[in-house]
Amino acid sequence: MTMTFKGYKFASGKDGRRATMTWGTPGRKQPYVPPFGTELFLGPKGAGKTLLAIKRAREYNQGKRLLPDGTCHCGVSDCDGKWAVYTNLVSPTMDEYGAWAHPLDLAGDMVDAESNLEHVIILIDEITQMFNSRRSMMGEVIQMIHRVTLIRKNLVMLWGTGISWDWIDLRIKDQASVAFNCWTPNQGRTVWANVHQLANGHLPPHMRKQRPVTKWWPTESTKRFYNHRETINFAADLQQLRTEPAIFVKGPEGTTKEVTFSEILADELVPIIQNGTEEITADQLIGMIQERYDIVMAHPYVRDFLIGSGFQNNNGKFKILTKGPE
Repeated sequence: MTMTFKGYKFASGKDGRRATMTWGTPGRKQPYVPPFGTELFLGPKGAGKTLLAIKRAREYNQGKRLLPDGTCHCGVSDCDGKWAVYTNLVSPTMDEYGAWAHPLDLAGDMVDAESNLEHVIILIDEITQMFNSRRSMMGEVIQMIHRVTLIRKNLVMLWGTGISWDWIDLRIKDQASVAFNCWTPNQGRTVWANVHQLANGHLPPHMRKQRPVTKWWPTESTKRFYNHRETINFAADLQQLRTEPAIFVKGPEGTTKEVTFSEILADELVPIIQNGTEEITADQLIGMIQERYDIVMAHPYVRDFLIGSGFQNNNGKFKILTKGPE
């Protein structure tokens, strides 16, 4: 059965629940609109999520993901449709694996608003290590999420792999265009996935978050394009990204210097420790800094600084260790 409503045609499936839709002039199927934005590949260890992400990324990289009329998604008639891939995986950038991708400079590509990215896929393996609820208030993560929001307006896609949807930062999930819930029944020869259509601008609200569609892809030939035993550690990337806030203060001789927030916090804590204070709260420290510098630091920032500096958190009161190791 086919229904038409305000120029949209809906064709119900045999079970009466699933539907396909064409839009534009009634009776004429328009070109497919690609889901630019954020794609997430999810599943437990060994589910083939990275393998599927690599396969799809290479299809874009080789110019195989074109519209039905043979043109690129960008709409430029003479574009070859080949997308550059930037990834935190090292192996796809090595000659041994074809050197088909570029190393991802998180600080430059994800934070620097002047970086002119276009026809680019940013593939972050184990994205839950970076964009998760525990790190959601870190300054560098906030900058990256803001950058993701901006680049979605251009020809840039952010793809990420992770174990669980629940582990991913809410701000990333709200921008996800497609989620692939992956599994492989044959050690990666094929990868299956329940494909969820989510925040796609070309779909009306009632067509988003519908029942997933199950698909499968042959992936045996993709294994040679990356090292499936490669491990990801974001410690170095976080250090590279750490661009914390700073202010300019005048010294005793009238000179002006730049001081970071962590330097201000450390400078404020030294006399407190020397005076024998055993406990302090983040709010107390914020008040002292506001009185001295006339700035208000965010509570999560101060709390994370104290925890990261080794202070013991006891129901919001941070215990200061006044005695060092013997």
